[in-house]
Amino acid sequence: MKRLLTFIIAAIIFFPCGAQSWEEIKSSRQYIYGEGWGSSDAEADKNALADLISKISVQVQSSFTLTEDELSHNGQVDGETYARSKVQTYSQATLTNTEKIVIEYEPDAHVGRYILKSEISRIFEARRRRIDEMLGLAETAEKNAKIDDALRYYYWAYAMLKTLQHPNEVRDSNNHLLSTWIPAQMNDIFDGIKVRPMRKTSDNVLEVAVTYKDKPVASYDYTYFDGQNWSNIYSAKDGRGVIELNPGAITDNLRLKSEYEYRGEAHIDSEIDAVMSTVRGQAFRKSYINVSGDTPSVAATREAEAAIETAPVTNAIEYLSNDTEYRKTIGKVLAAITAKDYAAAEKYFTPQGAEMFRSLINYGRARVLDTSGLTFYQNGDRVVCRNAKMSFSFRNGLRKSFVEDVVFTFDSKKRIDYIAFGLGEKAEHDILNNDEWNEATRKALMNFLENYKTAFALKRIDYLRNVFDDNAVIISGCVITPGGNRFADSNSHYAQNQYVRYTREGKNEYIARMARSFASKEFINIRFSDNSVKKLGKGMESYAIQIKQDYYSSNYGDTGYLFLYVDINDPENPIIKVRTWQPKPDPKFKLIDAGYF
Repeated sequence: MKRLLTFIIAAIIFFPCGAQSWEEIKSSRQYIYGEGWGSSDAEADKNALADLISKISVQVQSSFTLTEDELSHNGQVDGETYARSKVQTYSQATLTNTEKIVIEYEPDAHVGRYILKSEISRIFEARRRRIDEMLGLAETAEKNAKIDDALRYYYWAYAMLKTLQHPNEVRDSNNHLLSTWIPAQMNDIFDGIKVRPMRKTSDNVLEVAVTYKDKPVASYDYTYFDGQNWSNIYSAKDGRGVIELNPGAITDNLRLKSEYEYRGEAHIDSEIDAVMSTVRGQAFRKSYINVSGDTPSVAATREAEAAIETAPVTNAIEYLSNDTEYRKTIGKVLAAITAKDYAAAEKYFTPQGAEMFRSLINYGRARVLDTSGLTFYQNGDRVVCRNAKMSFSFRNGLRKSFVEDVVFTFDSKKRIDYIAFGLGEKAEHDILNNDEWNEATRKALMNFLENYKTAFALKRIDYLRNVFDDNAVIISGCVITPGGNRFADSNSHYAQNQYVRYTREGKNEYIARMARSFASKEFINIRFSDNSVKKLGKGMESYAIQIKQDYYSSNYGDTGYLFLYVDINDPENPIIKVRTWQPKPDPKFKLIDAGYF
């Protein structure tokens, strides 16, 4: 912990420009400079940076070239305007090798910004590294059938490529010409996606099976044309998605579009947001898929179900040999949800379970999808039911529908005491098939992670209050780019003007902020992937969990990496000692892990 705080403090220290005067800087031929005035230092600094960007644009405009699609669209754009629009995407957050000098203080502030001419190339080098990082994420996501992530990172990398000086000349380490290789990769993904109608429900919802290269997608986002307009984004999970049809709509040939631009989520990163707002969008004809919306035949339904049928997540745990009574109860609960007779289901729950059930049905418009894959296993004196497939739809937000595996946990009296959203097949497999831990530990870890993510979805502020240690270390929004410490390159000017944006909170402060956040959102949905779990020490049940988290809500979304240090010596009452979040691996020290605490 001391090490982490040391480099956080070091990273937020501002390194002054030295003893040079502003007049000396302006008269030197070594620098490009900008000046700004304003009623506050912040306003003057912003104006100085804008002036600097304008002058950098003039300096580099002759070295910019257009890609072929931009030439056909922007043939009349003069070079200076074009270069300026591209350089403006290198915002204050990314122009980290500029220096600042305050010439006059508030209220008549006068600020100067300057950069060594020799440092200009570093601006573009940093973006090139960002492109390589996104391509790596895209390739990993594609291998794991996370088609939403793969398409998003490929497209964002392609958009960023266009803001480099010579985009048509950039090659990767395998000598691929990125201006043609990235679109080819995306088209290859589109070719591998198949969407099959599976069944139509009584309320005119079409369930679809989604595969990639003949295997169920782990995650996939799409929109569809409903006869009047394109829908908001719908999400398929583990091969299952839904299409909500308007009454009377012509459904013999529905048109779906694979989502790949994710413009609504670009705001999670100021650099990507600036790029997406500047470069011309790229249309991909292969992103469109035609699907019959008519009621599938029995044979078509069986074919679609077979396409997404998977082997059991694990053989490492023993399922109940006699689950008849539990299966009967779950059947009645799911039938009550389908009939919207929610009161009839509450008698099968404990008071705590009934409260969670009410939160579940209020989470969104709930629909029961497939229940053929229900499994039951013993966990201490409890019984867990997994794989109840449900979808939840919402009125507001960029995303309108999610598919979830709902997990029901029975107490010793055979009443449902907990409800959670499952982790997803890959994350479940990673945990339940880890031979390093005994079966009880595997189950406890999975239950903890599922209850944790569900606490946000169902807005269980009471759970969060109980699960965090009173003295927990909680760091949110850790955009950490250390400067002036062992992680920094002492020969680089990047190390001289970097800072940390982070919020370290106490438990009470964090819980209060979460309560305000919950109140402002119609829904919250969290997905976990790429989890890494390590046991800490010997003779105790403490674990370091590092996991990629996708966070969606009706008014906000982000993607980042969550680190949790959790004590599960008492599996019924896990305790979080440390919780940190960062949007991406830092180029110097990568991800925060147990070694920092």
